[in-house]
Amino acid sequence: MSALRPVLVAAGVLAGFLVTVPASAAAPAIQVVSRTQAAEGNDSSSDPATSSDGRYVVFASYATNFIPGNTNGSQGIYVKDTVTGVIAHASAAANGTQADADSEGPSISADGHYVAFSSLATNLVPGDTNGARDIFVKDIRTGAVVKASTAASDFATISAGGRHVSFRSGTNAYVKNLDSGELKLIVANAPATAYPISADGRLAVFATTGALVAGDTNNASDVYLKDLQTGTLTRISTTATGGQSASGGAAPTISADGRFAGFESAATDLVPADTNGAADVFVKDIAKGAIRIGTVAADGTQANGATTEPKLSADGRYLAFASSATNLVPGDTNGDGDIFVKDLTKGTVIRTSVAAGGAQADKASDNVDLSGNGRVTVFRSESANLVPADGNHVADIFSAPALKPGADPYADAIAAGTTVGLSNGANALGAPDRKLAGVTGLLGGRLVLDMGEDEEGTGDLSVYYGGLNLGLLTSLDFLDAQGKTVGSGQLKLIDLGAGTHVTKVPHSGAPYRYVRINTGLLQVFSLDAVEAAG
Repeated sequence: MSALRPVLVAAGVLAGFLVTVPASAAAPAIQVVSRTQAAEGNDSSSDPATSSDGRYVVFASYATNFIPGNTNGSQGIYVKDTVTGVIAHASAAANGTQADADSEGPSISADGHYVAFSSLATNLVPGDTNGARDIFVKDIRTGAVVKASTAASDFATISAGGRHVSFRSGTNAYVKNLDSGELKLIVANAPATAYPISADGRLAVFATTGALVAGDTNNASDVYLKDLQTGTLTRISTTATGGQSASGGAAPTISADGRFAGFESAATDLVPADTNGAADVFVKDIAKGAIRIGTVAADGTQANGATTEPKLSADGRYLAFASSATNLVPGDTNGDGDIFVKDLTKGTVIRTSVAAGGAQADKASDNVDLSGNGRVTVFRSESANLVPADGNHVADIFSAPALKPGADPYADAIAAGTTVGLSNGANALGAPDRKLAGVTGLLGGRLVLDMGEDEEGTGDLSVYYGGLNLGLLTSLDFLDAQGKTVGSGQLKLIDLGAGTHVTKVPHSGAPYRYVRINTGLLQVFSLDAVEAAG
C-alpha cells in the first residue's frame, strides 16, 4: 500500500465519498491546573503529580476556592481533570467531609483512579485515633478512602497500577499491597525521602547514607534498588562496571517495568569526562549496567548549571528534570530554573516551562513530574507570564506539553482512504476540547487519521468520544508511514452518558503514523480526538 496523503475535508459528506477536512490541528498549550473554570486559586499550590496520559493532575494547595464551602483552613489535596476542567477534593472523607488538618505529598495512579497522600487529619476514616500523620488512599471515582498505615507515616507513593503504596513509617520504609494488606520492608532506618516503585509494586528505589552492601565505603548518599519479591538489594549509583562513586546519588526515579532508574548526583566519576562541575541527572540501565548523563543538550554539551528532580516516563525513554542551566536549549536567557524534557532515544531537549507563544518564564519553575507516556509535564511556578491574566501572585501548578515545537500527539488531518460520512470533521483533530465530529459508517467504511510527519505513536491510542453512540464495538488498525498495517485492536465506545469519555486501544508494535477506524453495517458515533502514546 502506498503512503497515505493528508487531504482537505468538507464539513459534511455522504459515506462512500472521499472526505476532506482541514489538515491542521492546534498543538496542546500550557495551562494552569490550579484554578477553577471561573477563577484562579486564591492561595499557593505545590507538589503536582500526573496520570499516565497527563489528563489527571493531583496537587496540594492552601487555596479555598477550588470546591464550594471549603472552610477547614488546611492544605488540601485536589485532582484536576484537564479535559473537563472539573476539580475533585481528594483529602475528604467518603461522605465528603473535609479533612480537619493539613494533607500533603500526593501521588496518583497511572489511570488517575487512585490518589495516595499523607495527612494529620483524624476524620478521613472512622477510628483514626493515633494522633499522627497517616497514609491515605482515595478512590477518586467512588470517593472511598482507606488508611494504608497504622503508625506515624509520610512520603506516600502509589504504584502506576494503583494497588501498591510505598511510605516511610517510624524508622522503616514499606510497600503495602492494598488488596491483600501484605506489608513488605524496603529498608530499615529509612531516611526522610520518597520511595518510588515500579508499576507492579515489586521494585523500589531509594537513597540512603547507610552502607547496605559490601564495598559501600564512600560515606555518601547512594541509590539502591530493592526487589521485594527476592529480597535482592542492588546499589545503582555506580559506574557501568559497578565501581563506587565518591559522591553517590539521591532523588531516584524508576521506569514502570524497573528496567531504568534515574537519580541526581554531583559525582564526577560515574561516567568519563564529566567536567561541568555541577550536579547532573544520570540514567542507569539496570539490566545492562550502562549509565549516562541524561541532562545534556541535543549536541551532547554538558549543562552549565545544576540539574535536579529527575522523572522518567513509563518506558524510560523520556526524562524530565529541573535545571538552572542556560545552555540546554537555545535562547535560555531568563536566569531562572526551568523545566526540561530529554528524549533519551533521539537526544532532543525541550524546555516546557515557557508560554504558548515562546515567552520565557519570569520566575523559577520546579516540583516537576512527567506523565507516563512522556507527553506532559506538570510543575510549580510563581511566573505570571506563562498564561494570560495570571494575577494571583502565588505559586501555581502548570501542565505543559513535552513535545518538540509544533508537534503534538493528536491527529493532524483526515487522510486519503476515508469513506465514512463526517459532520464537522475538523473537530476530530487536535487536542480533546469537547467539540465532536459526527461519524456515520456503513459496512466496510473507514476513517483514516494522520498523526503527522515525525509524530508517530509507539504505544497505546487514547480515543476521546461523546456518549450516545450506535454501534459501540468496531475494529481499529495502526498503519506505518507507508500505509502498512503494524497492529490492530478493538475500539470500544461503551460510555453512553453525556460529556467526553476516553477509551484506549493497546499497541506495542512498530511506530504508527496513521490510525484507521473500520465501521460495520451501520455505526454512528461522535469523535473528539485521538492521542498517540510514545
